[in-house]
Amino acid sequence: MISDPNCATHVLPRTDDGWAADVPLGFPVVINGGTYTSVHVVNNGYVAFGASPPTYFNYWDLQLDTTWRTIIAPFMSDLDTRNPASDEVTYGQTTYGGRPAFCVNWGGTNGVGYFDMGAAELNRFQLILVDRSDIGFGDFDVVMNYDHIGWDGTYLSQVADGYEFPVWVGASQGLWGGFPGSGTYPGELRDGRTNALVSGSLNTPVPGRYIQQPRGGLPPERAAVSGTLYDPSGAPLAGATVQFCDAGGTCFFAVTNAQGVYTVPIDVNATDGGPLTMSAYPPAGSTWVPPSTTISVTPVIGQAYTGLDLLFLGSSGPSQAVITPSRPSSVPDSPAVFWQDPLTLMVNGCAGGSVCYDVFPGFGSTSGAAIASGCLTESFPGSGLFQGDVGPFYPDHGWVSIQFTSSALDGNPCSIPAPPLNVYIDPSGHVNNVNGNRIAGALVTLFRSDGPDGPFDVVPDGSAIMSPANRQNPMYSNERGHFGWDTVAGYYVVRAEKPGCTSAEDPAIPFVETDVLPVPPPVTDLDLRLDCSAVPPPVINAPVSLMVEATSSAGAVVVYDVSALDAADGAVPVNCAPASGSLFSAGTSTVTCEAMNWYGNVATVVFPVTVADSTPPALSLPATLEAYATSASGASVSYEVTAGDSVDGALAVSCVPPSGTAFPPGETTVSCQATDASGNVANGSFDVRVTFAWGGVLPPLSECGTNTFKKNQTVPVRFELTGPSADISTLAAQLFVARVVGGVVGPESPAKSVNGPGNVFQPVGPSGTYRFMLSTKGLTPGTYRLRFDLGDEVLHTISMTIKP
Repeated sequence: MISDPNCATHVLPRTDDGWAADVPLGFPVVINGGTYTSVHVVNNGYVAFGASPPTYFNYWDLQLDTTWRTIIAPFMSDLDTRNPASDEVTYGQTTYGGRPAFCVNWGGTNGVGYFDMGAAELNRFQLILVDRSDIGFGDFDVVMNYDHIGWDGTYLSQVADGYEFPVWVGASQGLWGGFPGSGTYPGELRDGRTNALVSGSLNTPVPGRYIQQPRGGLPPERAAVSGTLYDPSGAPLAGATVQFCDAGGTCFFAVTNAQGVYTVPIDVNATDGGPLTMSAYPPAGSTWVPPSTTISVTPVIGQAYTGLDLLFLGSSGPSQAVITPSRPSSVPDSPAVFWQDPLTLMVNGCAGGSVCYDVFPGFGSTSGAAIASGCLTESFPGSGLFQGDVGPFYPDHGWVSIQFTSSALDGNPCSIPAPPLNVYIDPSGHVNNVNGNRIAGALVTLFRSDGPDGPFDVVPDGSAIMSPANRQNPMYSNERGHFGWDTVAGYYVVRAEKPGCTSAEDPAIPFVETDVLPVPPPVTDLDLRLDCSAVPPPVINAPVSLMVEATSSAGAVVVYDVSALDAADGAVPVNCAPASGSLFSAGTSTVTCEAMNWYGNVATVVFPVTVADSTPPALSLPATLEAYATSASGASVSYEVTAGDSVDGALAVSCVPPSGTAFPPGETTVSCQATDASGNVANGSFDVRVTFAWGGVLPPLSECGTNTFKKNQTVPVRFELTGPSADISTLAAQLFVARVVGGVVGPESPAKSVNGPGNVFQPVGPSGTYRFMLSTKGLTPGTYRLRFDLGDEVLHTISMTIKP
């Protein structure tokens, strides 16, 4: 839970089914077409919008899958805060992540109880509604935090009587519905259970935190990606981290379970709309690496992508053919290259062998006259990686298929066939600013005429004048500033424009336009320049500085959040070095971040990252140690204490008294200390208790008998030590006598011996046997308690009756 005093601004008085009505949120939220500026804060673990909640916990009226009410429920059940051991529900307006927010705490220090005034177990959870009007009117985020869930059944105290009402967690239909374990009994939502809320997460790594992002009054629209990871032997790999990231740096995470399976929910609207590329990281202590083959998926709302499996390798493996530089084309998995670019072609083959290629015109073509052929060179002998320079492909353009033939060292066919690669050769152009930086999102329009003098008309969108690779007109320049069409013969003019920009030659003209371009021949690389200097660069939102705790001697992996917002383009990508998620060494490093808006204008920020070790070591101490004395002075006790540090590893521990010391009878506290290389100190202690092995009293006394004696009679009081203490003959045990009246033990006094002053036992007979000749002359008839004090703080007593 987020600790925020603003969340306790208002208190809902102790109640069973009460609520606070029409509490102002401080901002509007849109849900299913309705706009709300206030909310009902309900004691029973939910908030309701619009209609008032039922006057009591009406389970059937509140079920999230059927209710007509608009509800967000972090833990909807029959909560009851009337017991003083339960906290009250608190709420208030605040900020979260720099945005206006409204929060509700069900439980502060202790937690909240359950009906009827139950508090044997308590729950602590929190709801935060965050204004996201920066994205759209009424948009908001829902953050649910769970600190402790000790009970998860309505009427917990009465489950035995059949009141097995489930807990609902989530939101009513039209938002997103229930979470796993919601609406079923038992939901297993408690700590340590199958659907434990404190262990799971959504849209974050923080355990116990669940984030939903309704937009336009609707829930996030998701896809799901799943698969299995295997170690090199083919066994499922548990504990590996999987992430799917888009080009803008938005990532979604999962950890493989015991069967090596991962499932990653993808909020499609949160991505940049392009493919997500999978990265996988082996578990701690492993040296395995994922294969070089790229796994990617372009998520579609409502789709589940399964079987995206990955076999980790003990060494690097072959990869698919790659051609650079390139960009995605209109056909998935088939790159587009600019026809004027020199290109590099790379592919894996048999080490020491050879790889050659042929470029055939046409998509997927394997025959005909090759427009280009050649052989690649192994990067270095035995590497198995072959590469070479190909192109430019000018004046050829359109779809081509690159086919590979491979041979091994002995000249036989290679056992590692290189897959064919379909490529679109694009006679494209660029839109740049006056500094030569690309302008993305410029509107580029193609005009055509049958004659060089016009008139020029806009080529209709989807027209067969343009190649199927791109029949969109007008189009927007992509992230590299590229645009382009492959067209039939004619005369063409290309115009580029973008709000805020003007012609580089005439600021009065809000666009740039080419001269007339006759086709054929194909038009070579166009460079359309716009003056966008009036548009400010983006504003980068980055930390002023970061202090991060070191996790090893190498430093720490540092994850930071940097974003850039452009006045015209909104959020734009940020490139930082070192990147977020990099390993930063101990000390202070500088991160440099650059963001370019779609106008090609660049902003730069720098901030320091300091990695330091401020966490003390962790001491591993035994519980209280028990030992029997082997001499009157106690016993030698050995123990084991260790200390570990996340940075320095195992550390030496200093303890007083040290292990192996002779500990006296009774209880002694051992104090231990460990210090890491950064001076962080850990202190701890435990107790060592040394006692004498008591063998019991000996006749004439009996622990089971009446032990009745006459006044003035001398009573031999005897006891023996056993086990490790049996050989002790120098114990200075004492005897004390106290009168017992009405079951109440009176004041003690030292026992009197017929053998002289003092109340100390004397060793007699076999080793470990002691006797005290008790005089009863000074004792009046009645009941007495005899207490044997061996000096080890252990109580040994026996009752005795004196008769006249």
